[in-house]
Amino acid sequence: MEDQYIPETDYPYMFGNNLQVTTGNGSYYFRNDGQLYKMDQNSKKPEPQLIDTIYSAPRLRAGSDSLLLQFYQDKLYTIEPKSPQTDPSIQYELVQRDTDGRNRHTVIDLPHTPVSTAIHRGYLYYSVEVKDQGKNKQMLLRLALKESSQEPEVLYETHNRDGGIAAVIPYGSQIYFIESDKQAIYTMRYNLRNSQVTRLLDNEDEGSPFIKAIHNQRIYFSYYYPPKSDEISDLVEEPALKTYSSQLNGKDIQVETGIPPAPINFNALIDDQYSYVGPSRIEGISDKLKIYKDNHLIQTIRMSTDAATPEIQLLIVGDERYMFMLGTDYSKTYIQYLDKREIEAGTANFKMLLEAPSMYR
Repeated sequence: MEDQYIPETDYPYMFGNNLQVTTGNGSYYFRNDGQLYKMDQNSKKPEPQLIDTIYSAPRLRAGSDSLLLQFYQDKLYTIEPKSPQTDPSIQYELVQRDTDGRNRHTVIDLPHTPVSTAIHRGYLYYSVEVKDQGKNKQMLLRLALKESSQEPEVLYETHNRDGGIAAVIPYGSQIYFIESDKQAIYTMRYNLRNSQVTRLLDNEDEGSPFIKAIHNQRIYFSYYYPPKSDEISDLVEEPALKTYSSQLNGKDIQVETGIPPAPINFNALIDDQYSYVGPSRIEGISDKLKIYKDNHLIQTIRMSTDAATPEIQLLIVGDERYMFMLGTDYSKTYIQYLDKREIEAGTANFKMLLEAPSMYR
């Protein structure tokens, strides 16, 4: 089984996990506030076109826009809340559409709420939390798309009252995911070659590893050190500010000196041309994104238009043309884009692509 990225069959890891932006067949696809949009990759001006609306029940809406949107083998797949009028026992469903939004039909019914989902090489991978004899049980499951009527295969399970399984990201013959409990957070790897689950990137000084990027068959990650009090001091000390890389199996760990640190535990993204470094959004810390090429700073970009507005922001490295940012504040949810062709001239900025009133308003 290959570790090379195969666009036709592999999960598009460069668009993050629990996809809201994806690409395929010459188009970009977006999911925002229960709406699906399509945009031509070759258009001179980004203009998404609405192609369909997703059902969103009030009791499920909080999670309805943090689930899958993926192009796979000429079809568009989404995970959506199921209408209770259809079957009250089924909470979610995997839905297939043509890329113009037509011919919608259910592929798989999911009786449990999926936490993180991905389609990769013919299978749907997803994590859930269920009650098992009165205790919480977390599982990583797999279902073949062509045999969707069968029971899901359990790849991994654990019992954590204060934790879970999240951030499922397949790459080649690995399925990476995060497992958490009351003490720590662990990066895990399911090996498709031998069906073994191992813990990756252990650190003897109690740091929890977080994968920040995958590029050229290497994992880029940092260690998070939980604060020993209500302060954020552990996020600004030197061990938390380094970026490391390793082979896909977690071996050959190296410090990445070519990615400069931010003032606080930070986001780092990588593509074939640039490295992008931005701090976690915390009051009092600059929210500027710094873009580097060959270890030289090319441009610094403000990530927020209103520093006083509490926001959740997620950066997506995207493809060779666009980077994207997903955001939520008290007034709206939005998707912004950055045209990478403007970086060298120093004129790149995030611009609004889609926005809708926030459910927290």
